[in-house]
Amino acid sequence: MSQHIQSVINATNILKLFSIDTPYLSVTEIALRTGLSKGAVSKIMATLVSQDFVKREQQRGFSLGYTVINLAGVALTKNKIRELMSPILTQVAFDLKEDAHLAVLDGYDIIYLEKIYSTKHTKAKTILGGRNPAHSTSSGKILLASQNERFIKALIENGLQAFTEHTITNPLLLEKELKFIRSTGYAMSVEELTEGIASIAVPIKDYTNKVIASLSIVGSSKVLTRTKMTSLIGYLIKAGKTASEQLGYYK
Repeated sequence: MSQHIQSVINATNILKLFSIDTPYLSVTEIALRTGLSKGAVSKIMATLVSQDFVKREQQRGFSLGYTVINLAGVALTKNKIRELMSPILTQVAFDLKEDAHLAVLDGYDIIYLEKIYSTKHTKAKTILGGRNPAHSTSSGKILLASQNERFIKALIENGLQAFTEHTITNPLLLEKELKFIRSTGYAMSVEELTEGIASIAVPIKDYTNKVIASLSIVGSSKVLTRTKMTSLIGYLIKAGKTASEQLGYYK
């Protein structure tokens, strides 16, 4: 592998370190996480700054720059699924008075392609284009339920990180949960990623009957109790079916 190609890989790996929980990173932190020397990191960051992929933050290191935001905007704007689903999510958020999300699986994480805010304000760790571990969210679990046994085994071997005391970290419990989700067609998450936050998700299928995305609502666990979410299952499954029909699904 040439030095130039390795430099590009190092740069992209650094960009992937930024997240909702880690919006700022110093040269030292990046070096520790990547295994690169501080000198190498400093050179890469200087290049990324010059192209506005990252920007310097006084006393806080670096954060993502406007070039990343612009590229994300282009990708999201051109995303056909997002374009078709936005009106449905808007209606869901309006009817249920909770934030509505559209997510897809990417590796062992989910990526949010769309988020429609309700009139409420929640502390959910969800932003447009953001990522969350699949095993700790309702959107992720509904998507994992459609994956094959080999994928789930690899996910488990990768490690089931705990984010709260309610996160499913036991492989047997996760497999049991996914089996339940397959039989019912919905997934719930109560404080598994963030304390005080609950969610419920349903699948979105394409014309081949393949689950390709999830539709979910997210809100306070004091409001979205399991009893409350159970009462919304019928509405959400119908919304998921409507969304699926937009992609050619028919049954």
